[in-house]
Amino acid sequence: EETLPTAVAGLKVLGARGFNLTMPDKNLMVSLCDELSTAARIIGAVNTVVNENGRLVGHNTDGIGYMQSVKDAGYDIVGKKMTLLGAGGAATAILVQASLDGLKEISVFVRPTSRFYDRLVHTVEELTEITDCRIRICDFSDADVVFSILCVPPGSDFSCLIITVQERKCKRKFMILKCENVENRKIKKRG
Repeated sequence: EETLPTAVAGLKVLGARGFNLTMPDKNLMVSLCDELSTAARIIGAVNTVVNENGRLVGHNTDGIGYMQSVKDAGYDIVGKKMTLLGAGGAATAILVQASLDGLKEISVFVRPTSRFYDRLVHTVEELTEITDCRIRICDFSDADVVFSILCVPPGSDFSCLIITVQERKCKRKFMILKCENVENRKIKKRG
């Protein structure tokens, strides 16, 4: 982080057309850009910088990548409802881009004690002003167990079922089941 301003200045002097960053530099890069995309401004993080004739324009492509992956998988979710668990960096990027792209409604489940809660409230306020997306913050702090299930449809590059169980008393205890072949229900326990 300490050397980022020097590195960015060097890339600018060299005329680099653009560059990418990751954590922990994504947040600091916001202050080093001359201009920010709407998503980067709301998210408060930049992972892609484009040099437009000496002006550094910061973008956040995390949400764009997610939305494109959903589309590539054959799903049109514009105008639909979405549910997100959590409000960390990836969830925030998805929330912002999904709202900007025209989802009808997004429910974000998060504990009010989460270190990301206040940022989420601010993000939702900002998105409500500039999009038609209805965003609800839902408290699931009284849940004893949280199940997160991801099922990738057959016909994609791989088929799997991932079930994550998080118990309140043991915050970091997860169980992941992976279905190597959904059609034959062969389940292999992992993790």
